Amino acid sequence: MIYTKKNLKISTWNINGYISKGFNKFEDDIFVDNLLQQDIFCLQETHCDLDNCLELPNFQRPVHLIRPRTKPSGKRHGGLSVYILNTIRPGVKFLEHATNDFIWLKLDRTFFGFQEDLYICFVYNPPENSSYYRKLNYNILEMIENDIVKYSQSGKIMIAGDLNARTACEIGFIFHYLTITNVILV
Repeated sequence: MIYTKKNLKISTWNINGYISKGFNKFEDDIFVDNLLQQDIFCLQETHCDLDNCLELPNFQRPVHLIRPRTKPSGKRHGGLSVYILNTIRPGVKFLEHATNDFIWLKLDRTFFGFQEDLYICFVYNPPENSSYYRKLNYNILEMIENDIVKYSQSGKIMIAGDLNARTACEIGFIFHYLTITNVILV
């Protein structure tokens, strides 16, 4: 089967918690209607448990990456939720991921009629000054960079999400990263 729609709507949205100041975004008609217009989307910083993640018609089997509760408040922070429209779900494969900070999808070239497979990385890279970031024993951007090198051998790459850009602190890394990205995408 080849998907015949000419354009895919792929989006990402940092919602900074599904409940904010007592307001539940998942119950807001405008918010939900916007999401229903997408084919694939990722919500970052959902702050959800599995029992209160957003459920949408035509988007069965979303993937939720949920962080552990913090101590002592018991709250959840971060979190990614990826939704794929049911009609295109057969052409999308979730790839293995090492952390709950990013996830890769592979869009099959045959299903979508692409010349090459498309690898999408949805990411939430926490701020450097967050307690979560300071406790990490790995570098999220380096892990993504390694995956870019690996997946670029098989198709095109798309990175989407909240990277909390660090232009003021590691300018050398950014130039290095841009050079690698340009080589991969050429």
